[in-house]
Amino acid sequence: MLVMAALCFWIPHNLQKDGVAHQRVLVASPEMKDPLFQKTVVVIVKHNGHSALGFIVNKPGKTPTDPAYGGPVEQERTYALHTPEYEGWKSSVADIAGRKGVSTTFIEPMNLVYTDHIEYIQHILKAEEEKPKGYIIFNGFSGWGIGQLKREIRGGWWKVIEYDPEIIFYTSAEEMWERAVQRPDIRNGQG
Repeated sequence: MLVMAALCFWIPHNLQKDGVAHQRVLVASPEMKDPLFQKTVVVIVKHNGHSALGFIVNKPGKTPTDPAYGGPVEQERTYALHTPEYEGWKSSVADIAGRKGVSTTFIEPMNLVYTDHIEYIQHILKAEEEKPKGYIIFNGFSGWGIGQLKREIRGGWWKVIEYDPEIIFYTSAEEMWERAVQRPDIRNGQG
């Protein structure tokens, strides 16, 4: 425990601060060179000076029942993003307390829940009535190392926009990038 406290103190302050994309949405610029991310829309649930974590939300699975492609990291793992009006996520948080490597998180500023709790995700998929209004199930996530996302944003690969559930949950995957790329960049030209 003492070692962890020392490490937290040692980590430079700028690595602990939220990054510009924290709890926002990345939209690949038309100049994006990486084929994995061309014309993608990515919900960023965490961005600080150390790393960034997000989910591609506009690459559907091969069939309507297949999970979407959330990103190239941990493809064997299933995740869900959903709107919070379905309160099953609260019991999911209680159910996984103490389980290592499983999480359900409510992101208050975005009014959004994300989880990798597989039983809870299966419940969402099987439920007839009691389920979130908007949800996306996918395999994998998108991740960036120290300073990587900041460099990509400054390099013009990404536009950063405010999160809007209308675009993320209620716009078809085929139209999502076109709608999102028209939104104003919240950085106003800053990195």
